[in-house]
Amino acid sequence: GLSCIQQWLQRCAPLAGLCCLLMSQAELQQHSAPRNDETSDTASRPDPAPSLNLAAAKPIANGAGHVAVDVESAGNAPAERQEDMNVGFIENRRPSADLTKLKTLLAGVVILAMAAEVWIMQLAGVPWYIDKPYFAVALVFQLLMLFTTCLGASAARNRLLDVAHWAFVVMTFGGAIVLRAPESLTFLAAIAVASLILRVSMKNSCIITEVASTTSLPNITGRQVTRIFAGLLFVVLIRLLLQLFFGRGFPLDQLLDASTGHKVG
Repeated sequence: GLSCIQQWLQRCAPLAGLCCLLMSQAELQQHSAPRNDETSDTASRPDPAPSLNLAAAKPIANGAGHVAVDVESAGNAPAERQEDMNVGFIENRRPSADLTKLKTLLAGVVILAMAAEVWIMQLAGVPWYIDKPYFAVALVFQLLMLFTTCLGASAARNRLLDVAHWAFVVMTFGGAIVLRAPESLTFLAAIAVASLILRVSMKNSCIITEVASTTSLPNITGRQVTRIFAGLLFVVLIRLLLQLFFGRGFPLDQLLDASTGHKVG
């Protein structure tokens, strides 16, 4: 019986060795398979196409306010630059019918503002010092804005409208500090509210920039500009609230009276 077992083991030894060899090869193939799959999968993947960020593409001036977009460097722009930006020259993508509506709307708002300023200037309680000269200068730039809005598209017209745009921004935000009469501040609050309504309805775009097709204002996003106008409205309301408690013209009237020794009209 022992000899039979020995003979059987001798016959099975080559088969067992062959099985062990096959198992070891299978184990090696199993360990190397993920690497090969990963390599082949990586090799088979197409290179990701560079995303084209048209919002951050560099605009190039081309004639009367129209631009050609420089797409070469657009793919490298950060994602947050996709928001509406106030750049030096913008591409006017609005149809002519929409642009005509915007011109009409802008002209109507300017005319209403001018009528309100003329009414404020004839009020006896509005002081001649600062307030009335402020509105007189504002009327000059508003006439310029109204005139250029009605003109056809041209490079000179766009630049003049950009000048009027600068005057609007500087005088609106400066008026929140220097204007004295509550009537003047109330007018300024109405301008801030109208600007916010227009910006929100136009998805954080500026109606003056859309009509002018160009702007040289600081390069900030439309959302940031909307927040700035909301801050302007907050400051004006705070000044009106302070005047309700401390009297007309606070604090400028009190400072002027104290420095000159008499009431400044």
